[in-house]
Amino acid sequence: MPCWIFYFASLDSPWKLINSVHVLFAQKLWNKTFPKINCMITLRNNPIFALIKQHTYDWQSDIATCALQAVEAFFNQYKELDSPVERADYVKWTVPKVIKVVDACG
Repeated sequence: MPCWIFYFASLDSPWKLINSVHVLFAQKLWNKTFPKINCMITLRNNPIFALIKQHTYDWQSDIATCALQAVEAFFNQYKELDSPVERADYVKWTVPKVIKVVDACG
């Protein structure tokens, strides 16, 4: 699973799991890890990819939980950012507007 998570975390969008390209990568990992066990990983109705998806969902949930805790801890340090309005104003002030999106395709 560490190799899968490393791969998945490096994607432009580590939230879109259902993709045939991901199945091909999972198949490569299987073939390298278990060279003597023949198995065809498929996108649907496949127990191996189902486990990969579940571990990925767990990883995503852990990331989201940690992010939420970090944001809460940050805002809880400042009394002047106590209300939702004050926090929203702070975020508007600190987060720059997106002017250009660059992904792996350039």
